[in-house]
Amino acid sequence: MGCVSSRLPRGCHCRRRFPTMPSVCFALWPCPGFEPAPVGAVKESPGRILECFRGQGGPTDMQCRKVVRIVLGCAVLLWHATPASGASSVELDLVGDGPYAVGCSNVEQDFSRALHDVSSYWEGARDDVERYVSDLLVEPEFAIRYVVRPPDDRTLFRNFRTRDVEFVALVCYPTTDDNPRASFMLPDGSGVPAMQRGDEAPILAERCSEEACPEPSRWPLLLYSHGLGGSPLGGDYLSTMARFASHGYVVAAPFHADARISRIELEDMDDLRYLLMDDEELVEMQAIRPLALQGLLDHLLARPDFGPLIDSGRIAGFGASLGGESMMLLAGAELTTDFLRSRKEVTREPRLRAILGFVPYSGVSVLPAFGDEQRGTRGVTAAYIGVAGTDDDVAPLDMTEEAVDRLQGTRYLVAVRGMAHGHNPEVMDEAYAWYLTFLDANLNGDRAALSRLYRATRVAGGSDDRLEIAVQKAVPALADETVVREFYHAGLNHYFLSAEDVEVALLLAHPEYGWFPTGRAFSAASAYSSEPGFSPVCRFYGDPSIGPNSHFFTGSALECAGLVALRAAAPPGFPAWNLEGIGFSIRMPDALGQCPDAAPFPVLRAYNGYAGEVVGGVRRDANHRYATDPADFNDGGSDGWLVEGVAFCTSAPLVPSS
Repeated sequence: MGCVSSRLPRGCHCRRRFPTMPSVCFALWPCPGFEPAPVGAVKESPGRILECFRGQGGPTDMQCRKVVRIVLGCAVLLWHATPASGASSVELDLVGDGPYAVGCSNVEQDFSRALHDVSSYWEGARDDVERYVSDLLVEPEFAIRYVVRPPDDRTLFRNFRTRDVEFVALVCYPTTDDNPRASFMLPDGSGVPAMQRGDEAPILAERCSEEACPEPSRWPLLLYSHGLGGSPLGGDYLSTMARFASHGYVVAAPFHADARISRIELEDMDDLRYLLMDDEELVEMQAIRPLALQGLLDHLLARPDFGPLIDSGRIAGFGASLGGESMMLLAGAELTTDFLRSRKEVTREPRLRAILGFVPYSGVSVLPAFGDEQRGTRGVTAAYIGVAGTDDDVAPLDMTEEAVDRLQGTRYLVAVRGMAHGHNPEVMDEAYAWYLTFLDANLNGDRAALSRLYRATRVAGGSDDRLEIAVQKAVPALADETVVREFYHAGLNHYFLSAEDVEVALLLAHPEYGWFPTGRAFSAASAYSSEPGFSPVCRFYGDPSIGPNSHFFTGSALECAGLVALRAAAPPGFPAWNLEGIGFSIRMPDALGQCPDAAPFPVLRAYNGYAGEVVGGVRRDANHRYATDPADFNDGGSDGWLVEGVAFCTSAPLVPSS
């Protein structure tokens, strides 16, 4: 990678290199009168460079003037000029049950009351007799029950707008190994593990000993949405909830009871005649589901028994089949409301940070779930991962892929070859490998898990799965993490980095200075960190009067020393880079530009193409931008950015705290 002077004519090129720095490209510029030269064919000695600084080349020495321009514009150019080849790939391990025993809330029922099949109460019905799980509850006052009132919106709700709709939910959680409560047995022989009875409080496990626990542990919450016509107690949904709970999640699932709203079945949703007949009921059934999930979240956080045990900053959602659509709608996706593919937002839950989908339903060709070409998912920023089947005719992979591809945040889509629609227990161990790694990385702040997820290609010992979509965006900064923040000055059209808390606070407190945070950041270590594998990053500044009025950062000791030597050799009043100190410490790429596994995200360095020239009466100083996303360089001014290569390696691109 080189640094091209924007004022010189384009044409043939020649290169300059320090012979003592064979992997450092010192300059690349158009050279009138020269034929194109291969890399390294023309060399300048360090003595020749210093002669230019001392003026010994003469004031009309064009090559010396070019050398000076390049030094100011590009410093010594990137030590690693090779584009990132990425950290080494990794295979995830299959995941079974977690380390915790599981307990659940009270859903005790008297099955002798059932006048119809028990499952019809769990799934809801409104044929000859309207029925719901609440009709069978032995102690309804001790079950988790709440009410949702849909808004007065005739587009989304035909029959239930402004009416109170009751919901019952099952909550399962990590409990202690010595929890004495018995399971509640279901008609099919399965059981609700360690179920509460009467007014018993939930018994949640602790992550620490009694002596070291000043307050109860708070656990992440996973909202759970079953498929159309299902229930938390039917099929394999209960075992799925228990599996997540065993890995340290409070899992909360409403009995959606879709049949109370619409009698449609998922297999009918590609039947155009059926949809035309019951389209308003279909829209209402889909729209009320995310309201039930949002109502459950509010209810649990307000309860004195569960609220104090839930970490309200770590809320995620799991949706199977139609539940996958429900989670998208909860996150703010727009629902298709008619056959013209009009779309409308149902709700938007900002507390929902991550979504998991299994065989997620995204509509069918005649009726996409999220409007024409799935454009309704563009406003969703929650992190997402889906596991879908290539042979799924009910929730076609291409529909899900189109919906996921339009998401704005982190997004992964895993396709399992040969998998059809359904519970597919044979692939669940590998699905959990993706899900739990994803949650640790994007919800729980586990940087090792983030590295594994970013480098993962498949699950070892699993089926034929492949990543169709893999886009990892920034994650929230941890409380004890050194954060390198980016600022932008519109007047200068310059970018700046700072990892110093006092400096950051000063810039945030004084908008009149003109520096505003871009929202971009990355993880590093403190300036003088002794942690193995980290290199100090030299921070340079020019001069606002003679230029460059800009900062420059390098983690290359050789590049840093070279700039210090050039500054020492420069005559008074001559533009140069001045060493301010160490800005932060960070891991560096190897000679091929590859980042280590502990810090797999490359931070690219780009140059704005200026070196002090006057454009429209304004001096344009050199400026460099450092970013984990190459797309960030598309907004760097009319001349664009010249990406020089990998400057640093970070364990995580970050969303800085306010």
